[in-house]
Amino acid sequence: MRALAGLTSRRSEASVPAGSTDLLEVLDVWGGYGSGDVIRGATFTVPASGVVGLVGPNGAGKTTLLRGISGQFSFRSGQVRYAGRDLGSQRPDRRAHQGIAHVPQGRRLFPDLTVTENLEVACGVFMGREAGRQRISELSELFPIISERGRQKAGTLSGGEQQMVAIARGLVGRPALLLLDEPSLGLAPAFIARVVDLLKDLVAAGQTVLLAEQNVGVASALCTHLNVVNRGAVTDSGPADEILGGQAMQSVYFGAGG
Repeated sequence: MRALAGLTSRRSEASVPAGSTDLLEVLDVWGGYGSGDVIRGATFTVPASGVVGLVGPNGAGKTTLLRGISGQFSFRSGQVRYAGRDLGSQRPDRRAHQGIAHVPQGRRLFPDLTVTENLEVACGVFMGREAGRQRISELSELFPIISERGRQKAGTLSGGEQQMVAIARGLVGRPALLLLDEPSLGLAPAFIARVVDLLKDLVAAGQTVLLAEQNVGVASALCTHLNVVNRGAVTDSGPADEILGGQAMQSVYFGAGG
C-alpha cells in the first residue's frame, strides 16, 4: 500500500499559527435550533495532531457541536477559531475548502448513486474530473471497497461498508481536520474494529480528528484527549486515561447527570 501520508497531506492554509499548538478552538459557544440553546457555553480545543474525543450519551449535544463547527448552523454567541482565524458565519462550503471535513452520523451517502459516483460528487467540489479520478484511485488503496464495490449502489451496502465509503468521501479534499460523528453507531463489532484500525492508520499518517462518540470503548481506543459533553456543556476535559475513570464521565453515563 502506498504511504498514507500522500492521502492525508494537510492543506497549507490550515497551518497552525506560530506560538500555538491548536488547530481548532471552540470558545464559550452557545446555540442550537430555533429559539432554544442546545449548546450552553461549550469550550474545548483540538491540537494539530491526534484524535480528540467528544464523549457523552445520546442527546448530550455532540452532534450539534460538530454541525456548528462545520457551519451547518451558526452559534448564537462564542467563537470558533480554526488555524488561528475566527470562522464567524462562514458557509459550510467555505469551511470545507479551508480543510474542515464533516462525516455525519448515519453516513448520509446518496443511496441511488454508486460508490464511485458518491466519491465523484465530492471530488467535483474540490477539483477537476481528471484530478478526481486520481484522487479516487489513491483512496482505493486505503479503502479496498472503492475498487471492489465501485459500481454498486451505496444504498445496498452494509452499514459498515457505507461507513468506510463515508470516511473516504470525507478525505477527498485532504482535510486538515476530520469531524467524525458516531462512526461506530449501528455497526457489528467486527466492523467497529475495522473502523478503529483505519482511523489509527490515518492518525499515524498525520490526520487530525475530532470524534463524537458515545461508545466509550471506541473513544478509549482512539483518543488521546477527551471532552465530556453533557446537556450542551463540556463538563470535564483532559487526557483520555484520566477522564475515563473520572467523576464527570461516571455521572453522565451512570448518574443523574445523563
